Amino acid sequence: MNIKDATSPIIYESVYSSNFKKSEFFIFYDSLINSPKLLETIRKNNFTGVFCLYPSFSLQSIDFRQNPLFEIKGSFNYKEELLKASILITDYSSIFFDFSYIQRPVIYTQFDYDNYRKIHYKKGYFDYLIDGFGPVCYDLECSINEIIDGIQNCCKIKKKFLGESKNFFLVMITIIMIELIML
Repeated sequence: MNIKDATSPIIYESVYSSNFKKSEFFIFYDSLINSPKLLETIRKNNFTGVFCLYPSFSLQSIDFRQNPLFEIKGSFNYKEELLKASILITDYSSIFFDFSYIQRPVIYTQFDYDNYRKIHYKKGYFDYLIDGFGPVCYDLECSINEIIDGIQNCCKIKKKFLGESKNFFLVMITIIMIELIML
């Protein structure tokens, strides 16, 4: 099941899809935000979670099982949510660049990697395993364990990934400065 049927191909706006609940995306994230192991860790550490759907899936927010520790948002202000967040869990969204810039931990949940690369986007210049700013998880268990590890370590970015992030942005600033000087 391809989740693109939750978006109108004509006006590229969110449309409700009754098939959405059959998608890998829904099954993975519904299981993640309702994982008893994760919820117990969140509860013990006085955290709450916010699950922000891509705007193109905003109408699907009603499909996810509710629980008292995760707020599910179909529409939201990215800037506000990023500034409040302690850890970012994402799949392929480039929002992780913004989050890494403010030096907070990122966890990539790429449970559908092969299918994503086959149907949506081919692998580009950025390799999440080599260039990424956090661990890459290909299944639910790894994702849950990495989130729990992040919470138990006070949501601090691991030194390895902090170095990657700093180097990336230093190179980007240098490239921008060089291009500005050349003008």
